[in-house]
Amino acid sequence: MLQTGYKGFTTLAKGLPYNGGFCKWYYADKAQLLHLPAIDPFTQYLKEEPPISGSWFGPVQVPNDQLGFEETPKRDSAGLYWQHKITGFHVGDNAASRINIENMHFYEFIVVGKMRAGGMYLLIGTPDHGLQFDAAYSSDGKKAAGNNFTFTANLLNKAFVLPAFSLDKTLPPSDDTGNSDNNMNKTLVFPFDETQTGLQVDWTAENKATYGLYPLIEVWYSEAGELRLYPNPVITVDAFPPQTTKFTITLNMPGPGVIIFK
Repeated sequence: MLQTGYKGFTTLAKGLPYNGGFCKWYYADKAQLLHLPAIDPFTQYLKEEPPISGSWFGPVQVPNDQLGFEETPKRDSAGLYWQHKITGFHVGDNAASRINIENMHFYEFIVVGKMRAGGMYLLIGTPDHGLQFDAAYSSDGKKAAGNNFTFTANLLNKAFVLPAFSLDKTLPPSDDTGNSDNNMNKTLVFPFDETQTGLQVDWTAENKATYGLYPLIEVWYSEAGELRLYPNPVITVDAFPPQTTKFTITLNMPGPGVIIFK
């Protein structure tokens, strides 16, 4: 008998979904996770942040041209499970880093990642099953020395939706014009008012060169005089990357507010 979700299922959303992986993520020792937060049966989100007895490490920033996170469903005689994989490159090498990376192979981890599409958070790992770390070092003289690393796990569930994560203090910029030499600091800001129900953004070759194929998209709305991050915006594209030429953001939250591309 197959396990079922709390909410069942409904009609698939119209249009092509846009999901560009992680823009950043945090990690901690699985042994420090005190318990898995309860799941809200009405939303199927976690009700609270995962409590740990130690510290979170990070954030690990993911370049704009990388996904950083893969989640693949698999089936065997025991039933359905998911293969999770987080990838990255740790540049450089010294004695302390070499010892630290070696030691990380002997631990299991939990990860909280922030998705580019909408800025929602995901939790990967449980008190019983964490992610394993592997790092392959290379230094061939043609590129920077460093470690290509992965966190991997086979788990019975997709990553859990986490409505908020207090360690991430990202806020929308007040007046960033996007003239920084560092693309990670550039932003496109699109204000909207209470009368708008949607917004379309042309994704030009210039935008792709500046913000990458998988930009971080955040929707901030006004509530009680403050801007708040909307956790579940509906974002569709006209074609999968790299052929994307247009983003459509449905504004199913109260205005006024801003949409931010990073």
